[in-house]
Amino acid sequence: MALKRAAGISLEAATAIKGVVRNLRTSLDLEDDATNFPWGKDSFGKKFSEGANGYKTSRNTLLEGGEGLGNGAQGFADGQGQAADLMIASDEA
Repeated sequence: MALKRAAGISLEAATAIKGVVRNLRTSLDLEDDATNFPWGKDSFGKKFSEGANGYKTSRNTLLEGGEGLGNGAQGFADGQGQAADLMIASDEA
């Protein structure tokens, strides 16, 4: 059934998204604000990294959004699979 195949494709996409976010999070975890200041310690660096639209806030928002996208794709795949199973069961009844 096409819906069952689509669920598999959606699951592959969810797995890929989650993998990208996991790799990004792992890479960003290497950042250490105490010792690693790639943006500098001066006023320009602080302006870049701090605040409502600063790097740190954007970084966290990106990671949270990516995790939400991966979880949403997982839920979509699960729903497609369940719908396909119900359709197959009703056709067999």
